[in-house]
Amino acid sequence: MNSYEKRVRTVLEQHKFVLDGNNIETFKERLNNDRRYFYMVLPRMEVDTYGNRQRVHRFLKIPRDDSRKLLMPFGRQIEVARFLKEHDIILTRGIIAWNMDPKKGIPFAIMETLPQARIGFIHGYREMESLTERHAENVLKALFKFHTITIDDLPRRIVGNLKKFKHTKGYIRREMRKVLRTRVSPIDFSKKTYFHEVLEKRVAMSNVRRHVLELLQKIEPHIFTKGNRIKTLVHGDMAPNNLYVYDNDDIELLDLEWVGICKNRALAVVFDFGNLRARAWNNKVFRESLDQILLRDYAERGQAELGKAIVSLSILRSHIQLSRYFEDYHKEKQILEEEKSRKESTEKDILKAWQIMGISIN
Repeated sequence: MNSYEKRVRTVLEQHKFVLDGNNIETFKERLNNDRRYFYMVLPRMEVDTYGNRQRVHRFLKIPRDDSRKLLMPFGRQIEVARFLKEHDIILTRGIIAWNMDPKKGIPFAIMETLPQARIGFIHGYREMESLTERHAENVLKALFKFHTITIDDLPRRIVGNLKKFKHTKGYIRREMRKVLRTRVSPIDFSKKTYFHEVLEKRVAMSNVRRHVLELLQKIEPHIFTKGNRIKTLVHGDMAPNNLYVYDNDDIELLDLEWVGICKNRALAVVFDFGNLRARAWNNKVFRESLDQILLRDYAERGQAELGKAIVSLSILRSHIQLSRYFEDYHKEKQILEEEKSRKESTEKDILKAWQIMGISIN
């Protein structure tokens, strides 16, 4: 038995989890999947409010080691989830028991399990294709509630552990310049090439860097305003596979490890909305519904131009970044049909960033 397995088995024993022939194979697979955390739904013995012992299934999560790199996001997830549950802000699994301090024992979290659902976890492309306009509406409702949490109301211990998202005009410009000037190795180029040159070929646009700068100049007056200088929570890892879809179409936001603070509430939306939109690459209906719903909501608030700027910057930033990653995959991966589809879908929507702001690039 190696040290990792011993670590996990110690937690199982201490917290009365049941490991038997029904789950031992899954247990072994989870020990050998080389992930940062051990996680699994397992039965354990608990005592109910009447003093009766009962067997209950719980979700167990254990960091692979006690490094700061793992314990910081792990603690962040626990603290934020507890706050959300306590204040009933959005749907969140309750945390039954936890330890974040290795001086007090092996860190772990025992959480409530989620119910069986028609879609449930978005494990793969089939579930992602099942997301509808109603799901788009509900995920944005949950996200907007998340973004309205007042930082000043959070306990100090939570705020101190949150990621800090950069929020300046200069940062966004530097970020875009860096991505566009990155050298990548596309399969249809004979040598390493600047990404902006690859993008010019992909989307049939000359001088991409100039067009990006012109678009940013039109977006920035709407994003970087005094009214938007509000400390806002950012989920940090919005993606279809971090959603749970209930049978009534309610949405729960999962994986709170990368929650952080942004001092610009419009950029907070850009970061989360853009990540979710770009990663929903195989569901055009869902992506377009996200756009339409966000634009409608901002228009109803009397902030139609801000809504356009947010959607435009979200597409520009997240789709260009993802496209750059795809172009630098190893050759064997780039030729896979699935990867080609991801790349083409992600690139195709980049031009919408200009269309939404009413800028012609012909």
